[in-house]
Amino acid sequence: MVVIALVVVDNNVHASRIKSGYTALSVKDYFKAKKMFSKGMKYNPEASSYGLAIIYSRSDNPFSDKDSAYRYIVIADTSWNLAKERKKEKWKIYGWTRQAIDSMKQVISRQFYDEVTTTHTVEAYTEFLGAHPWSNDYASVLQTRDSLAFYSAMAENTSEAYKQFLDTYPKSNYASMAEDNYHNSDFYEKTQDGTVNSYLKFIEDYPESPMRSEAEWSIYELVTEPNTLEAYELFVLGYDSNENNARGWKEYYQLYIAEYSKERMEAFVEKYPIAPNLEDIEKDIIWHDYTLLQNCIDFEFEGRKCGFMNVDGEQIIEATYDYVGAFKDGLASVVINEKYGFVDKLGRLQIPCEYESATEFNEGRSVVEREGKYGMIDRNNKLLLPFIYEDLGEVSNGLIYVSKGDKYGYADLNGVLVIPEKFNEAFDFSEKIAKVEENGKYGMISTNGEYVIPANFEVLTPLTDSLVLCVIDGKKGLLTKNGTPVISPKYDQIGAFKDGLALVSHNDTVEYIDITGEVVISKGYKTYPNFLSKGEFNQGTAIVYKKGSYGKINTYGNVITDLEYDNIGVGTKFTPFEKEGFWGLMSASNKLLISVQYESLDLVDEKYVVARIGDTLGVLDFNGTDIIPFSYTGVEYLKNGAFIVSNGSLFGLYIEDKLVAPVQYEGISLFADNFVHLIKEGKYTYYDLKRNKLIETKEQGE
Repeated sequence: MVVIALVVVDNNVHASRIKSGYTALSVKDYFKAKKMFSKGMKYNPEASSYGLAIIYSRSDNPFSDKDSAYRYIVIADTSWNLAKERKKEKWKIYGWTRQAIDSMKQVISRQFYDEVTTTHTVEAYTEFLGAHPWSNDYASVLQTRDSLAFYSAMAENTSEAYKQFLDTYPKSNYASMAEDNYHNSDFYEKTQDGTVNSYLKFIEDYPESPMRSEAEWSIYELVTEPNTLEAYELFVLGYDSNENNARGWKEYYQLYIAEYSKERMEAFVEKYPIAPNLEDIEKDIIWHDYTLLQNCIDFEFEGRKCGFMNVDGEQIIEATYDYVGAFKDGLASVVINEKYGFVDKLGRLQIPCEYESATEFNEGRSVVEREGKYGMIDRNNKLLLPFIYEDLGEVSNGLIYVSKGDKYGYADLNGVLVIPEKFNEAFDFSEKIAKVEENGKYGMISTNGEYVIPANFEVLTPLTDSLVLCVIDGKKGLLTKNGTPVISPKYDQIGAFKDGLALVSHNDTVEYIDITGEVVISKGYKTYPNFLSKGEFNQGTAIVYKKGSYGKINTYGNVITDLEYDNIGVGTKFTPFEKEGFWGLMSASNKLLISVQYESLDLVDEKYVVARIGDTLGVLDFNGTDIIPFSYTGVEYLKNGAFIVSNGSLFGLYIEDKLVAPVQYEGISLFADNFVHLIKEGKYTYYDLKRNKLIETKEQGE
């Protein structure tokens, strides 16, 4: 009994240390509290360790030490799980509870968190994560640690660095990006010389790599980079397993038909029967000869939209565009939200709508605009000239003039500058020569950039295939296209060569020269209004003026119509003439055909006579019979017997003597070769000159 009593006394003594420790702690007597808890660790480590953790975690005592606090809170956490329920119930009055232990764990972990965020290293964050798995900051630390590690690998940017990251942190949120970067780095390291062979070897060694497509694309770009027919042929025939082979065939075909024609399309099919895009090409061949007409429709909710219809008025390309242009070389410009692109006749968008403006395709090239600068694309929308130019010309003879500022040069069809930008002004090439200006004077260069005519002239204008008009000190002369003088600059005017002769004038005297510059007709004829155009020879005759009267001569200088008229109009088989303020018409043999009775009289198409009586215009035949009555304020000839007539701002259309479109249209113009375009209230209508048929849009299902 004595022994038992002693044990009880002893346990009570140990328990009193816990009570004393927490009592001292409550009044911040840290020395006594630490002493009591330290002694209590032998018999009651559960509550004692928690008390010590509190002391060491606080900064208001000399024992403050987060490492010790951590050690004791771990003991408290572990021992709580082993403690008997009797103890938990007995000591909860001192604040020793599961909730209190968990709260203290967070307090102590936050002290380590504050330190580790200051250190801010992968190693420090990793150590924290291992020691504080319960921390409320665990997820944040994990994200920060992985972020630091990932961006460290990115700074090194090698496949080895990314692989090490993946091996160390396989479950990281950055693992997916690290894996992508690993494959990218591995790819670029193995293909760093950037050759076709290096990409081919990569595909051979790593056929399942996610970078295989990149390797395939790099091969495609390298092989086709010259943008020549030879380069594309090499790719489509030599790399048939490349995933871009089908694209290569399509682009090769577009490059092949830069010289656009049905024959060119058929030649491609015949040459490459294995081409995978033959079906599309066959459709192009079928549609080559089809005429598609611009057509705009007013929709109730979408407003006015444009597309294309065929010559029977059937909608072929849906009206989904804000504007459409005419087809040229198989492509037509289309506009969406003020951006230009191109469609083919099957309605396929060949060039996306991404440009501020675009010219028609010529020699397989179009000049396009972006942000106020001009560039050049091909039929594959490949940018051949970047958007750095203030001015670009038309492609001609395989060259285009370019200007980045106040100097001009020339680039080839692939955008290579072949003639330096040194000219003050430049013009398109024609027959392999182009006019240029340098230091205020004009000359002509060949396609290799060398002067064939030095820049010594105020004006240079080609007159024939072999002769050029030149001007020095205001006087005109002639040169050959290689710069050899034919006539020294001495004339006031030199006209175009017609029927082998050209009109020249000097001091109001008109003469005629041959292509050698020799004067062959000189009979004292004088200048008169419009003498340069009316005085040129036209099918063997020319209008001349002398002593106040007009007549006509032939190429031998013989008078064939006496100089007795107040004026003479241009004509070959028939000649309009004026006497005493009125006009009539005579034949080539000077026989009167239409008596003098009209205020004006003009020949069109050597078949019709547009005449004026008072303020009205009409049309006659050569017998003087009315074809179109004198009821209109305006008459304009188009072609094939088609006339636009107008009264004020409204227009109509005659086909010879038949009014096929009444005078109620807002605009009429010639479209393509055989169609007349009519607009009324925004609606498009066409007249087919070949079929003598009015074409209107058919409703769907008609």
